[in-house]
Amino acid sequence: MNKIKSLAPWSTLAQMQVAKIHCGMNNFEAATPLLKTIVKQHFYLQTAHKLLMLCYKRLGKIYEEAPELEMMLKRDPQSAETHLKLGEVYFRSEEYAAARQRFEDAIRYLTAKDGPRIHAESHVGLGKTLARQADLSGDAGLRVKAAGELETGRTIDPTLFSAYVNLVTVLRQMGKGDEAQATYETLLKLTPKNPEDWLALFAAYLQQGDTAQARAALDRAMSRDPENQTVMVDAAVAYMRQNMYDEALKLFEQASVINPSDKRFYNFMGICHRRAGRHALALEEYERALAIDDKDASIHFNRGRVFEELFQTEKAREEYQAALFFDPGLVVASQALERLEM
Repeated sequence: MNKIKSLAPWSTLAQMQVAKIHCGMNNFEAATPLLKTIVKQHFYLQTAHKLLMLCYKRLGKIYEEAPELEMMLKRDPQSAETHLKLGEVYFRSEEYAAARQRFEDAIRYLTAKDGPRIHAESHVGLGKTLARQADLSGDAGLRVKAAGELETGRTIDPTLFSAYVNLVTVLRQMGKGDEAQATYETLLKLTPKNPEDWLALFAAYLQQGDTAQARAALDRAMSRDPENQTVMVDAAVAYMRQNMYDEALKLFEQASVINPSDKRFYNFMGICHRRAGRHALALEEYERALAIDDKDASIHFNRGRVFEELFQTEKAREEYQAALFFDPGLVVASQALERLEM
């Protein structure tokens, strides 16, 4: 196949066969650049997208999803680290009840071999989830529990940046401004050691409204791991929460260059464009996402929202119906259809 590829370097078939052979030999590093080239030339070739995503999964470079982690958990149900990772995934997707359960399970299964960082991150994960639940429910008791968990995480690992960032937010919400400021000043005295620390510092600056310092911290995070998709996406989502959609778009675009086969990046870009009122661009991004997976219910739903905002009711209805066809339990799609009938 390499001989055929050298004689006909333009041949997608030859490149694909060589990539498949590499994947079959678990040589995912070699397969990745071949598949990226194929996807760049033939974006609508779903087989290439699936193989490229497989490569990133096997190399541990993908922005992790729940299904893969759930499978890992079935093999080792008492793995605190897997429970922790799964909690983070659910937290990112705003499934706070599920996230809380996973972080509580992580704490339950912690052992000495897990080390202080995982111990601390488990408590911080639970703390920030309780805080988010308090925001949604108005339950002050949950916020008090959140502060306790975050303080526990900071005590276990005094260098864990995310513990300070989340604790500052919760203390301010509790009306403890002086404690929050003291915690923030302590945070600024720490020295970040890895991309995750710099990302947490980025979030702290962003919450303070210091966008210049936030950008500088993010640059430091990315300079240490330029292809870290998780750092890029988490930072982009943080920008989205601040309604800074253009900044978020730049990061999603960078992530899509690194991994052009992750449909979630295009979905996120579509959301940014829609919220910024750029409906035509949003539809283009959703088309790219559906080219990778035309059975993704959430993408059909988001596409329906664009059509609804454009007052193209029939197209919106078709997309919401498609979303329900692929995921009958998608409540927001059912609600959207009911709204259209009113």
